[in-house]
Amino acid sequence: IYSQEFLAFFKGFVLLLELTDKNTVKKIISRIEKNLDAWNVKSEKPFAVSLSAGFAVYNPDVHKGFAGLFKEADSVMFKEKNMKWKVLT
Repeated sequence: IYSQEFLAFFKGFVLLLELTDKNTVKKIISRIEKNLDAWNVKSEKPFAVSLSAGFAVYNPDVHKGFAGLFKEADSVMFKEKNMKWKVLT
C-alpha cells in the first residue's frame, strides 16, 4: 500500500482510495494478492493466507452515502469469496 492510499478497518480491511478508476483498484488488489502468494511460498506456516476483495467506485447518483458504497463493495467481495469456495469444494 502506497503512502497516498488510506487503510481503515471495517468488516475486515477497507482501502479507501482518493482516485480513481476500476483498473487502478484492480492493480492494487493484484499487487496485494502477489505479496500474499509470495509470503505463502516463503512461510513455513501450516496454512495459507488468502484475500477476497470487493470494491466499488462511488457514484453519488447510485449510492446513498458511504453505506451504499460499502454495501456494494461487500456484495462484490462475498461473490468472489463464494466463487473461491466453489473451486475448493
